[in-house]
Amino acid sequence: MHTKIAIDVDVGNVDVEILTAEQMKSAVESALALQKHRVFMQQKKADGTRTGEYSTKPISILGEGAGTGYPEVVPRGGAPTKEGRKSPKTHKALPAGKWMRFKGGYQEFRDKAGRQAERRDYTLSGTLMRRYRVLAATDHSAVCGWPAGSTQALAAMGADELEGGKLWSWADKERKAIVKALQYFVSANFAAAGLGDVPVQIDLVTVSDTFR
Repeated sequence: MHTKIAIDVDVGNVDVEILTAEQMKSAVESALALQKHRVFMQQKKADGTRTGEYSTKPISILGEGAGTGYPEVVPRGGAPTKEGRKSPKTHKALPAGKWMRFKGGYQEFRDKAGRQAERRDYTLSGTLMRRYRVLAATDHSAVCGWPAGSTQALAAMGADELEGGKLWSWADKERKAIVKALQYFVSANFAAAGLGDVPVQIDLVTVSDTFR
């Protein structure tokens, strides 16, 4: 999963390099930092609302550990299941008590494991955040996301669906950060060329939130 951003720059009839690919990348990275802070630190979607709550539907989790990041967390406080179940790894029957039952669902499991349980937290092991970056850039566009086919790309798609397609969308503040950074670079390039103050109009003509 990745998003594509394209820009339109109007500076009139000026014969000078307006932007470089590296400057485009840098401008988008400044907004990416804001987006990461919103998603991973504030647990907020692009529209400013909080991310959803964890499921409270009763759940059974393998006693040796599961799912809230690495290393896997051994369930605490759940009730051992009375009947044996099949291991999702080996598909062999497990003796009774190998699974822990949480009546309060995944939310209860996280809470008793000492994890934040109020809102969905996408930090997980931290890999989703670390691998989210600018994948490619030209002097007029950039693509952000995760390496194609990676576990993180699939996880990001799943998270976005859970949040109604609003998790990796660009918030107004983030869009403005891109434009502001680009305006700075364009003005700096003009100054270096001895053109002084030239009016710059930058528009984000394409912001594809689910470009795959």
